[in-house]
Amino acid sequence: LFFFFLMIRRPPRSTLFPYTTLFRSNRIYVVGTGTDAQGMYVAGDDVIIANNIIGFDSTSTSGHGILLYNARKNIIITNNTIKNSHDPGDGSAIRLVTPAGTTEHIQIFGNQLYDDQETPTQEYGIYANGAGSFSDIQVAGSYFAGNQTADVSGLPTSSVRFDSNIN
Repeated sequence: LFFFFLMIRRPPRSTLFPYTTLFRSNRIYVVGTGTDAQGMYVAGDDVIIANNIIGFDSTSTSGHGILLYNARKNIIITNNTIKNSHDPGDGSAIRLVTPAGTTEHIQIFGNQLYDDQETPTQEYGIYANGAGSFSDIQVAGSYFAGNQTADVSGLPTSSVRFDSNIN
């Protein structure tokens, strides 16, 4: 009987979501120079980005904490802290780029997206653009502060649900 219980164990965490790209519990600090710096660049479907700390301390002229390029469906971005503390610069904490087609089923919740400098340089908390379209997007329980232009920009209001965000 004892031997039987030794054989039973929980599966590794990475198999809880089969066929899913999972980024979890990282500390990412963007340091350097140039025209564009990304904390995390992700392309593809079925992506979970959770429990990361992404900070900027660079002299790049623009950058994004998380850049999702051509990610089509089933994207979860949760419980991340993305802090801009570089100057000069612009960019966004999270940027969604859809060159063509539709990006759908995106959940962005429980994140802290802010610029804590005396004179903020981060333009947006979440910025979306591209020739494609967006549908079924939820932004909930996130904290936005210090964004120069807007907390969220580029997402069509008809396809986005905003719930319990703190500005």
